[in-house]
Amino acid sequence: LPEDNIETFTQALKGTSINEKRLIEVAMYAPQWIDLIEEYLDFKGLKIGAYYFMAHMNDQYNRDQRKFATIARFTPLEKEELFNGAFDIDWFNEAYSILGEKRFAMLYEAAKYTSDGSRHTRARKYADATLGKVTVIELEAEIKEKRNKDLLMAYPLIPLTGEDDLLRRYAFIQKFRKESRQFGSQRMTSEGKAVEMALKNLASCAGYADSMRLTLRMETKVIDDSRALLDPMDVEGVTLHLILDEIGKAEITVKKEGKELKSIPAKLKKHETVLALTELKKTLTEQYR
Repeated sequence: LPEDNIETFTQALKGTSINEKRLIEVAMYAPQWIDLIEEYLDFKGLKIGAYYFMAHMNDQYNRDQRKFATIARFTPLEKEELFNGAFDIDWFNEAYSILGEKRFAMLYEAAKYTSDGSRHTRARKYADATLGKVTVIELEAEIKEKRNKDLLMAYPLIPLTGEDDLLRRYAFIQKFRKESRQFGSQRMTSEGKAVEMALKNLASCAGYADSMRLTLRMETKVIDDSRALLDPMDVEGVTLHLILDEIGKAEITVKKEGKELKSIPAKLKKHETVLALTELKKTLTEQYR
């Protein structure tokens, strides 16, 4: 109520057995109490941390516009972006630095009170990934097995180790998109949205302004890293040349003693150079498409 303040709140709690853990759960469940509980417990960062979990769960906030009005004070991301899975890494880092490991863990545990069902788990997955509590290999295996969209969008948040790691993540997300073609249109659309958010999260964590700039850099890197394979190569007397035309379409030309062959000789198809060339052609064909 308008007349509720820290004095009336403190008075109301006197003589009760309501402890700190329970008050934090109340703050998550009924955020109108957050300011008073933060002050009463001297729990610096409670508000910014609690709203991190509320903002990054799978919920449209349709029932509480005041809640999103508060969320909008912490992030430039739009309501629809957050609902679809966008992640604000600056907000997370600020909240975690204020709270510290122990108090953040208390909010993590109480996050189940922010929504009905399991909608809160997305925010937890994002936190686990950002804090490096899961590995790239672990998440890749789980995403392949379960095709879980929240995990796909959390996957880019695991701390990056360099540009090669960035390219690996980018390629994995694009492969997930490609594999969606085997499913029906509704699932393809749903997974397509998750892919877009995963790329947005990857771009944000890598310091790119948007996913288009990330895409241009990664697709350029594919060529840069493979440039040595674009020169003519001699394999047991056969000259192989991977050629890109002016619009990026890839073809492998095969010549022996100056005469063009229709295909790569069968005996060479398992040669490591040939395998590398055909794999690159496959990658460049996907890029062209």
